[in-house]
Amino acid sequence: MVNLEKFFIIENKNGKKSQESYLKDNFNDLHKKIINFNKKNLNDISFKEKIWHYIHNIDTKILCKKCDKELNFKRSLSEGYGVYCSRECSNQCEEHIKKVKETSDKKYGGQGTSSESINDKIKNTTLKNFGVDNFFKRKDLIQDKFIEKYNVPGVWAVEGVSDKIKNTNIKKIGLVTNLLTKESQYKSLESKRKVFREKYERFNILSDKGDDIKILCDKCQNEFTINRSVLYNRNDMDVEVCTNCNPVTNSISYSESEVLNYIKELLPLEEIKEKDRKVIYPQEIDVLIPNKNIGIEYNGLFWHSSYKVTNDYHFKKYKKCFE
Repeated sequence: MVNLEKFFIIENKNGKKSQESYLKDNFNDLHKKIINFNKKNLNDISFKEKIWHYIHNIDTKILCKKCDKELNFKRSLSEGYGVYCSRECSNQCEEHIKKVKETSDKKYGGQGTSSESINDKIKNTTLKNFGVDNFFKRKDLIQDKFIEKYNVPGVWAVEGVSDKIKNTNIKKIGLVTNLLTKESQYKSLESKRKVFREKYERFNILSDKGDDIKILCDKCQNEFTINRSVLYNRNDMDVEVCTNCNPVTNSISYSESEVLNYIKELLPLEEIKEKDRKVIYPQEIDVLIPNKNIGIEYNGLFWHSSYKVTNDYHFKKYKKCFE
């Protein structure tokens, strides 16, 4: 007679024997026995669960000891099913409460794990062994334990756990993750808004909802609306943010503004002309320094590409400037 626990658990490290197709091809008689055993009452459960029931000779579903709710199968054949469907049920069961109290009294002398002296002892021992007062602060050790036991870096990677979490969330809240709930999304939005406000605290922000941000300009004392991405770019490039003082339609590119600001650091402002149209009218020179006879043109890759201007556009402009 086959020792079923040894066959399916001890000598089944790679899990192949728990796969129905493998068992059917290699141990067909055993496969038939498992199917027939579960055929009457347990036909709707997974094959791994059927193996567990066959090993333990239980042909009925496993129910919660407190509320009689059907229990979910755990990750492996060695774990099988629990005793209670939830922590609430286990905490309400007198037998469980009594067992916990007896264990606590035996281990901690009736003081319980909530005792301050016991907590200090636990912290000191953990600190001595792991360098932290709480084991869960050492993520590297937790990961090593999971790799050692399940050959995966965390609980989220254990086979079936992800699906189990999704199914539990669907039952409880009707969604695959609580991150999609209105409450969670509101908290996330408020957190992002707080970060946004802190980054742009130097501006007098009137409204920061949606993509359009309303701000009161300190210079012109007028309210203006600016797209969130434009605000981000203008602020990072140190360009005038106010769309009244610096309209978006007439503003220079951010990279061009860097060139202009650099020149302004080298020369007095009165020696610099921006967007001059007199020298090569009606065309424009981005930056003109008349007394040095220098014109500077910034050609961005998009607006100055052959998709936007003719192939000889830049050469003709150069010739005009040279003349």
